[in-house]
Amino acid sequence: MTRALGFALVTVLLSTGSTHSPQTHAGRKLALIVAIGDYPAKSGYGALNSANDVPLVRGSLMAQGFDSANIRVVQDSAATREGILAGLDWLTAAAGPDDVAVFHYSGHGHRITDDNGDELDGYDEVLVPYGAPGDLHAVNYHGERHIRDDELGARLDVLRHKVAPGGAVLVTIDACFSGSATRGQAERPVRGVMQPIEVSDPRYISRMRSAGEDSGGGAAEVPHLPGKAAPLVVISAARHDQVSHEAVDDSGLGVGSLSLALSRVLPRADSATTYRALFDRIGVAMASMDLGDQRPQIEGDVDTRVFSGQAVAQRAFVRVAMVSDDSTVAMVGGTLLGLLPGTRIAFFASGTANPDSAVSFAKGTVRAANAGTGVVTVSRPRPERQALERSWAFVTDYAYGDLRVGVSIDPRLPAAFRKALRDSLASVTVAHVVTTKPALLISPAPNGRGVIVVAAADNVPQTAVIEPASPRSVSRVREAVRGYARSRQLRRLELTDPDINVTMELIPTRRRMVGNTCEGEDTIPVLSKRGSGNDWELNPGDVYLLRFRNEGKDSAYVTILSLGADGAVQQLFPQPGDISDYNAAPPHRSFLIKDLCYYADVVGEEVLKLFATRDRVDFTPVLVEPERRTRSPSNPLEQLIGDAYSGTRSDAALMARGTGSTYGITINIVKPKSH
Repeated sequence: MTRALGFALVTVLLSTGSTHSPQTHAGRKLALIVAIGDYPAKSGYGALNSANDVPLVRGSLMAQGFDSANIRVVQDSAATREGILAGLDWLTAAAGPDDVAVFHYSGHGHRITDDNGDELDGYDEVLVPYGAPGDLHAVNYHGERHIRDDELGARLDVLRHKVAPGGAVLVTIDACFSGSATRGQAERPVRGVMQPIEVSDPRYISRMRSAGEDSGGGAAEVPHLPGKAAPLVVISAARHDQVSHEAVDDSGLGVGSLSLALSRVLPRADSATTYRALFDRIGVAMASMDLGDQRPQIEGDVDTRVFSGQAVAQRAFVRVAMVSDDSTVAMVGGTLLGLLPGTRIAFFASGTANPDSAVSFAKGTVRAANAGTGVVTVSRPRPERQALERSWAFVTDYAYGDLRVGVSIDPRLPAAFRKALRDSLASVTVAHVVTTKPALLISPAPNGRGVIVVAAADNVPQTAVIEPASPRSVSRVREAVRGYARSRQLRRLELTDPDINVTMELIPTRRRMVGNTCEGEDTIPVLSKRGSGNDWELNPGDVYLLRFRNEGKDSAYVTILSLGADGAVQQLFPQPGDISDYNAAPPHRSFLIKDLCYYADVVGEEVLKLFATRDRVDFTPVLVEPERRTRSPSNPLEQLIGDAYSGTRSDAALMARGTGSTYGITINIVKPKSH
């Protein structure tokens, strides 16, 4: 799915090296800095200390090899809407293939009534140029002097194509984009207005939601450009529902909190630092500024190296939520991400991409867990508290509870391979080799081409297809067995929360996928896609849309996973890797994801599972995309297929109150009947 850039961004970042030399890159490095502090009094926007941000950001960029001649500043009265857009035009015109382009904005952020239905909360985030009016209830104003997120996203998309294939684009926004009550620091300037601008002209918002329904997933203004776009990362100073406080630098000057954090961590980024790691450092720097509950956000291609389009293969890791003492650590995710009691994890320095090639500084075991949190006892010797707080944790051995899996090894497999399998499975406490009533079958492929099939004996779709001649075939079978054992426990996982109640609806359509484009508009009668038992029955290639509605009292972060018939786990909503607040659903609102087509693929039972949680959850560690389906599943939710889901909540096998709720729909994908 593609959507316009939002300002309340997401994801995470990393870094590994220890040297602090500037980044080297084949292309040029260009930057546009917009800083507005001297807002006109009649605008309603208060004065800010944005002028003090300019030397911080400029100095940080120059420490990374930017030439001062390639850094343009648009400030105060020059930073009107036209002035900012002209600066973006300059940046795009000046940039070329393989260049790095940076856009930094320091100033007010605001919200305004959404004009195209692509926002769950009903408001677009906007930059506030010099001279933009701050009247919250203007009768004839539609946002013409502000810069909407959709418009900025469209211009950045053009820039990304301009610097492709080897370039990159970084956007940093030192502002806030929505309002929650300011908690503390009332004496410091706040870079945003808490109340949104309400547009009430019905002629202007005719394209918007009707009867409380949003239709989302992208703005019409975003161009569809040919070719590959360069990586984009966006970092903002606060969440979409928070104001952004100014901080105080070492000289006692008021400055932007993100600008100050960038000045402290960006010069230290080296050739191995990724944006994921850089963001972790930004978070640590901002945590020391006494900003209340303000939290920076990031989204985009976070696993690329800073000021480079080079991607890094990042292994999934688990984050530390809190260090209680020198031997007890709370982890984010809990049973939702497979952290059951007995699971063993190792702690590494933040920025570790592959734990197999690094050395851990501590190890621990999960001693208790609920859906949202796993409590870990850290082994001796005890690491420093600060090291634990900043660490990334990788699971070294999952625990499976009382889930012994009987495995049958087909005698038609080569004798040497069978022996290697037996020896390997002997080290897996959850598995035991049997000759009768197995849960898993390991056998040659029916076509006789020597491919091993790991399949469930009870007609559950196959877990893995493995080439026996591959170097890791035995270990991959072992991982598939572990993954299946995990799935048998986690597929019973149900969350319930009395105040969070999000339901989901499936909408088949006449649309068809043509290349990467979804074409067509008409829906088809619902009953025509129901089977004899009134369950959903689709054919391979059928396209469907999804609508969800928050019927509860509280807002919730919504994530929808597809649990495929072949064991693939894909994230349908929001975009994989996007852990921004874009998927935060207000209560009593529905949302139709209309510009993203999902289509039935592998024959068998597919389960759509919706997770509505109080806190944002990054499901990246449990996703297995279609192109990886031939790999043995080893992550916790690989086959999280619910029992008898049919569009209602089933009885919960694992109850976790106060975390969120789940909702599931089962789809039977069948081959069309021949006539």
